[in-house]
Parts: sequence; structure tokens; C-alpha cells
Amino acid sequence: MKIFDSHTHLNDDMLYKDVTSYFNHAQKLGVKKIANVGSNQKLNERSIELAEQHPDMYAIIGWHPEDSIYFKEDQEQWLIDQLTNPKVIAIGEIGLDYYQTNAPRSIQKAVFKRQLEIAKEYHLPVSIHNRDAFEDTYEILKRSWRK
Repeated sequence: MKIFDSHTHLNDDMLYKDVTSYFNHAQKLGVKKIANVGSNQKLNERSIELAEQHPDMYAIIGWHPEDSIYFKEDQEQWLIDQLTNPKVIAIGEIGLDYYQTNAPRSIQKAVFKRQLEIAKEYHLPVSIHNRDAFEDTYEILKRSWRK
């Protein structure tokens, strides 16, 4: 059986320094390919960097609900510019988080909707983060896919 780990964070500060050994260990256990998921500018850039360095790694990039307050015009344009990279396979980790976050719900919703629009425009899948926000997440997804 071939295993594709579709949601890793080898771009995280604690793992990033020793990515190759973690990836080699995963491969020994049967993992063939990995997608590193970004959540902010720094981690998105690392996801792409790792994907470009390792043939069996891919990048999923986007702004996590906790970091949605930092998603401005420059970040949106940067995100769009990266979508032509064949190593970028999805937009994520996007969504809503109502548990413990400083990002206002209104900003989270607006950023989530915008990233869904971008994903739809570029025909890319999304990686959804949903914590204590099921109803709103569901409604936004339902409305986004109707258009």
C-alpha cells in the first residue's frame, strides 16, 4: 500500500531543522509522499521551499483562521502568484476557529470566503480547519460551492 500523508507540518520550527531525517523515517514506515501545510507567510514559504527541495513533498498554502488578521492585499497577491507552482497542490489550512483565537470571527469568515474564491478560480482543492465552528463553516462552504 502507498501512503500519502496529506497534512504534515514539517515546516514547523520544532521539526524544520531536521526535516530530512523525519521524512526519511516516514518513508521507512511506508509514507511515499507528503504535503506540508502552511498557515501564515513564514510557514507557507517553508512549505514551498521544502516541496522544491524534495521530489516527494508538496505544498498546501493559505492563511489559517488564527492568522487571518494578517491576510492583506500583499499576502493575497503572494498566494495567487504561488499557485502556478506545480508543487502547490491545494489551498489550506483555511477555515474557522472559534475556540481560542484572537482573530475576530468577521475577519476569519471574510478571509475564509476569499481563499475559497481563489481556490475555485484556480481549480484547486482546499484543506479545511474547523474548530468549534461547524455551522458557520458548513454554511460558507455550501454557499461558496453554489456559485
